[in-house]
Amino acid sequence: MIFEWIEDETKVCFPSVHHFVKGTTCVSLFPISQSWNEFHTTVFPFLKELQYKIKNTYNRTISFGVSNLCTQFLDVQKGFKEALEALQIGQLANHHQFIQIYRRKDISELLQMIPPDYLKTFYYETFQKLALSSTNERDMLLQTLFVFLENHGQISETAKKLYVHRNTVIYRLEKCEELIQKDLKDPETTFRLRLAFRIKHLLHL
Repeated sequence: MIFEWIEDETKVCFPSVHHFVKGTTCVSLFPISQSWNEFHTTVFPFLKELQYKIKNTYNRTISFGVSNLCTQFLDVQKGFKEALEALQIGQLANHHQFIQIYRRKDISELLQMIPPDYLKTFYYETFQKLALSSTNERDMLLQTLFVFLENHGQISETAKKLYVHRNTVIYRLEKCEELIQKDLKDPETTFRLRLAFRIKHLLHL
């Protein structure tokens, strides 16, 4: 009943909108000829008004997931997946009666989709003995390695940030290489280490 009401309400303002029902989800295709500005000035206010009317008429809440603009008909399937994912993101964030616009995930959001046990395994396999060494030494070496990676492998800049001599940085990095059994000049190694540091921050390891 609500979906039929939405269709009737929508056609008053947007006669060329197409509606589909997939399970408990209503899919609406709004024709937008210009840009996101058109969406924000026409469609977005309309969706807000729909939420208000449904709340007052049916005492129910409704949320919307919005995809990127689809420039070709063949993009509609991808758009549906994006809109559905946007809807799920809003639900996972415990939002109520929301309008969630799809956006590409950053690394942290992608990592949150992986089971924590897998992330922990990746972390400990990456840092090897460095993750298991004594607390004081581990913290010092991890800090040095982190600053080194954040400064694109620049030893002098790392020394400045840590307020130590560059020879001290070199010594610590050599110690890191010994513990993780990897060469810090290897791009694949540095990429994996950066990812492991993200996991460390995410899981508070």
